[in-house]
Amino acid sequence: MMGCLVLGMAGCASTGGGEGDNYSTINGGDRVQEVRPDIFLIVSKSGFYIPDEEMPLMVIDKLMSRISGQGPAAASKRWEARANAVCGAKGYRAYKVETFSYSANTGPYPRWVAGKSAYAACNRKGYSEADIKAMFPDW
Repeated sequence: MMGCLVLGMAGCASTGGGEGDNYSTINGGDRVQEVRPDIFLIVSKSGFYIPDEEMPLMVIDKLMSRISGQGPAAASKRWEARANAVCGAKGYRAYKVETFSYSANTGPYPRWVAGKSAYAACNRKGYSEADIKAMFPDW
């Protein structure tokens, strides 16, 4: 409850680990959907970040944006961590990988959210490339 009071406008979201399907403007979040046995659509988003090229910022603003560790690299890292957690030790193969970012203006500076979306086919099921192609011909 104290976290809800502290976060205020950012919303009452978990700030620890981000392993659930919840999204936090501070550290991002993930959404996982099983589309076939052991094939998952995973969408991971970063928390807010401020790209340097978007506008001239004061040094402290650039520093705070970098310290938060959010942005495209964070979204990609979150996706990989989630795929590893879902698929386990045998790993996965990624299909239809897309990266994106969008403006989420909520204050005096532009704030952006970066994301990565892809399907993870877990290796533990033993799907061949032909199996994947047969299940998803448009891939």
